[in-house]
Amino acid sequence: LKKEKNQITSSCSGVKFSQSLLRGNQKNHFLAPVAVFGYRRPGHLQRVLVALEKDPLACFTHVEIFLDGPKKIWDLLKTWQTYRVAAREWRFAGLRIYRSPHNLGLARSITKGVTEVLANAGKVIVLEDDIVPLPEFLRFMNEALFRYERHKRIMQISAYAYPISHQSKRAALLSLTSCWGWATWARAWSSYGLIKKIALRDLRSPKFCKKMDLNGSYPYSRMLKAVLDNKSESWGVVWYWNLLKKKGLTLFPPASLVENIGWDGSGTHKDNKGIYKNVKNKNIQKSSTKWPRYIRNDKKIFLEINKILTSQFGNNPKNDSN
Repeated sequence: LKKEKNQITSSCSGVKFSQSLLRGNQKNHFLAPVAVFGYRRPGHLQRVLVALEKDPLACFTHVEIFLDGPKKIWDLLKTWQTYRVAAREWRFAGLRIYRSPHNLGLARSITKGVTEVLANAGKVIVLEDDIVPLPEFLRFMNEALFRYERHKRIMQISAYAYPISHQSKRAALLSLTSCWGWATWARAWSSYGLIKKIALRDLRSPKFCKKMDLNGSYPYSRMLKAVLDNKSESWGVVWYWNLLKKKGLTLFPPASLVENIGWDGSGTHKDNKGIYKNVKNKNIQKSSTKWPRYIRNDKKIFLEINKILTSQFGNNPKNDSN
């Protein structure tokens, strides 16, 4: 990837936030950098960056934008327009833009970009160009990254929350992963990868498949098999498989801190099922998040998610493309 720009921007006078976010060792004394991944959707990328710039912590935050290259010659104009959006003067602490001369695809773009940022910073917050951050996004993600940095079972922070009926101010730990605005640490991402022999053995185990498929409510095992058969490049299901193998957990907020705007057919998603609609929750207030009492899977919320997945998708759900 070619580094196009290294821009240092504005000051943040009058903005206050928890000083605990600045404590820690050399790699963790600053707010996490945000990696934004874009491809031929200038309007979508602009909405993401405008929303991110409005966050009170944006001017303390370094942003790294990874732009994938064109697949076809007719993609050249859109990819150039997308670059022009990224190259505007944004009010972040710093901005770097990386442009791929050829098309990597979403999976390779994300895995390479995340790995690169983590090698330098030790932690990262990830947004795709159709995931718009909502108020309190950076506060929650950074506080969670700081709080759970040394808890090895916790491998990911999610900005998306399933719209379950039971709502509270307390975040939840679940043995699931999320692709819609998320964060992780180098120590967790270091396990990312797919060992074919072990994955095939897992898929021959009915017990493992039942666990991976959330008791039959979503076909994650089928998605993993598609990756092994080179019929899919889903990085998300590989990450989920890694989390299961490590008996890891993801921290989910009480309510979604992101909005997915990619249901317009411009990308891979064209149908917005009810489960993926954001539920605006007044419980998300400044510095009001209550953290889980115990480092373990929240069975109550996990069962509710099972129920709504089954009710939304039945026995033949569509595969997620991430």
